[in-house]
Amino acid sequence: MLFLEHAFSSGLRCDFSQDDRTYIWNFKFDCNRRITPKFSWELLSSINSTLIKGSTVSGNRDRWQEDGKIDLNLDYLLHQKLKIGALFSQDLNSLEKRKVTTSDYGITSEFSLVGINFTQVLGARNIDRRLGETKRSEEGFNYSQTIFFSPRIFAGSVTEISLNQTTTQLKNIPILKRDFNLSFFKYLSDSPTSDWEKDSLKVAYLEAWAKKKFFAGEITAPQINTQKKNQRAFNLCVARRVPLGVKLDFKFDLLSNQYRFSADSDTLFDPFLTDNGGGLCG
Repeated sequence: MLFLEHAFSSGLRCDFSQDDRTYIWNFKFDCNRRITPKFSWELLSSINSTLIKGSTVSGNRDRWQEDGKIDLNLDYLLHQKLKIGALFSQDLNSLEKRKVTTSDYGITSEFSLVGINFTQVLGARNIDRRLGETKRSEEGFNYSQTIFFSPRIFAGSVTEISLNQTTTQLKNIPILKRDFNLSFFKYLSDSPTSDWEKDSLKVAYLEAWAKKKFFAGEITAPQINTQKKNQRAFNLCVARRVPLGVKLDFKFDLLSNQYRFSADSDTLFDPFLTDNGGGLCG
């Protein structure tokens, strides 16, 4: 890991791992800088490469998968309670000859009132799907709203509540998402003064619903399927300092994913009332 705090806030992280015949490289770079008291920018990028080595015995060849992402955000403080900005984002997913590139452009606004933060993003999205020389493209617009609130419940604690809805309207692959996040963090001891040495408790809960369409099958004759997803996640982390300068962490994570697929339009389906009917897997 490399951090260049004196030039501007930035960091570079490089990871490598190996599991049997699978090799994984991860590179992440981020930097941000305040140009003026009102104007700032932020750049985030990551590249993940996976190599699955083939076997000479079975005759399998090596397979490469690469995922990359770059995000650029510009912010301008128009008023004490109002911030506007622009964003550019591009994702690249590649598996041998198959490549999917997703590009997002948009304008943002962030408004704060009585401790409640409202954020809106309005932009355009373009998705290119390639298989060799064959190409299929989708484009449209997306719109998202986020409400964030951090009430003060106990001294020395932080509570965060957020609700987000995102609508991506494309011709063949529209996406609708709703996410609810709740987190609570509190120090369980006032001393010592170092935050690392304090006992702490952190609890987080996520509830997410999504409905989207996607291409399946060959790119030359794709089939448009519909996916509905219901996700719940619970996280608990307790940190306690014990004698001899040792700190113990207890972590518990619980995750539930439910998926439902169909090859028809399923226009009567309500993605926010997911049942336990047929075709369900978790």
